[in-house]
Amino acid sequence: PLSLARRPHHMKLSAALSSLGATGHTLTETERSHLDEKGFLVLRGLLSGTQLAEITRTFFQLLEVRHTFADTYDDPEGNGDRLTLANLQNKSDVFDVCFSHPKVVAAVSHVLSAPDGPDAEGFSSRGVHGRRNPPGWGGNVKAKRQGLHTDGAAPNGDAPTFPRFYTCNSIWFLCDFDHSNGATHVVPGSHRFGTRPDSNSTPHPDEIRLIGPAGTVVVFNAHVWHSAGLNESSADRPALTSFWGRGERTGSHRTPPAPGSGEAWGQLTRGAHARLTPQQRRLFDTETADLEERPDGVAGGAAKL
Repeated sequence: PLSLARRPHHMKLSAALSSLGATGHTLTETERSHLDEKGFLVLRGLLSGTQLAEITRTFFQLLEVRHTFADTYDDPEGNGDRLTLANLQNKSDVFDVCFSHPKVVAAVSHVLSAPDGPDAEGFSSRGVHGRRNPPGWGGNVKAKRQGLHTDGAAPNGDAPTFPRFYTCNSIWFLCDFDHSNGATHVVPGSHRFGTRPDSNSTPHPDEIRLIGPAGTVVVFNAHVWHSAGLNESSADRPALTSFWGRGERTGSHRTPPAPGSGEAWGQLTRGAHARLTPQQRRLFDTETADLEERPDGVAGGAAKL
């Protein structure tokens, strides 16, 4: 059996960040200010052509294998289309850049560490996830754009107050994002509204589109109002997300799920745990593997490519 007992970390989160190259000097003052004021940061050309090709190829191979089930949206019309894959950190090392690139990790730390620093409450990766965004879909909604929303809230369910935020996300463009294929909508500065969007918030008069070439990464405060646009093109708009949360993981987050019920975001299989460096494992806030390797696709990440 896997040991899930929590043990004190021998490595401070700040030390892990520094070792990975995410220091107080990794972002420029302009980049930090943009995260504070607008709530997002566009990093063009973050992925090399080789990285982009390998990540995209591996993601679509995994979609065909269909062995990830956690937090997965299938086409509700029952035609077998797989729309998303969760916990890609357990599937291939090509996705490691999504939770360890120093520029991205520094941006996440800036959002989630304020005002007390990374060692005060900590933050951790909730895993790497991917979505096809096929024609005719707006994220996980068919035939229309997704509604404006936030990813998470303060512990009491309300919108947080600057500068203490609880979730941060990043979008990794695996193709060009444009108006026709449903590029993500964001409302700049909405993380400072002090409210969360409701059913009347979409569309918003101040919303913009995150448009850019493949290889772009956008790190955004996940309390920014945002939504996937409707893909009106004839091709998929594949993208990955690397999601993060403030506060270290709780025991319940690390409890293996009942068979067939899915796995929690950010859990690690034995194989992933063994592959990652101590500094990378510290980002997942775990010192033990969470999930057994399973060859049948029923639990714990299953077979890898």
